[in-house]
Amino acid sequence: MYSKSIYILILLLLSSYFITIAQVDDEENTEEIVFDKNALSKLRVESNIIKTNPLVLLWSQIPFTGEARFLYEKMFHKNQSSMFGASYVFPNFLLVTLLKELQNQFNVKISSGGYRVQGMYKFYINNYDFEPEGVYLGLHASYYTISFNVKNRPNDFLKYHYLNGSIVGGYQREVLDYILLDVYAGIGIKNNSRVLGDASGITSSSNLNLGSVGFSNNLKYSLGINVGYLF
Repeated sequence: MYSKSIYILILLLLSSYFITIAQVDDEENTEEIVFDKNALSKLRVESNIIKTNPLVLLWSQIPFTGEARFLYEKMFHKNQSSMFGASYVFPNFLLVTLLKELQNQFNVKISSGGYRVQGMYKFYINNYDFEPEGVYLGLHASYYTISFNVKNRPNDFLKYHYLNGSIVGGYQREVLDYILLDVYAGIGIKNNSRVLGDASGITSSSNLNLGSVGFSNNLKYSLGINVGYLF
């Protein structure tokens, strides 16, 4: 009778012990899973970048223009990202000086401004996590325009349109805490044009893709650098 009760008690104690051990293991596994999820979440959160290039404020693609550039890059796969950008385009300091001289000389007011939009797909080579670092290849497309208009004379204007697409290679690395440096070069095709309007209402368009000897040169070369903040 007593021995049977003792056996039952021992069995209950052993059962409770193994149940407790199992619960502890489950909690430890749960903590590990939560840690892994937090680590992955942190890694994903820090796979966003905002970028700019202060140098293009002084000189950009269209001669004598500046560009206030804003870029956003997002990792959407372990080694792939997409980047989108928007810029405000304006005359640089040299062109502003020239425009002031023209306005004083001809007693006219000239307004100017433009924009740029661009997009890029990037594939990071030998990168199997969500960190946007290392050597990459990419496809890039951009549209860039600026116009100059004479106030109260809507037929007098000058517009530039730059459209291009390129294959790009580059290297991106975190050089300081959360600060990234992106260096790239590329080659592609371009379609650049200039549209001129005069007071008579006549509009003329010019192809700006001509080479030095008059032949069409649609090749586009690019070399640049961007500075980014990782978050």
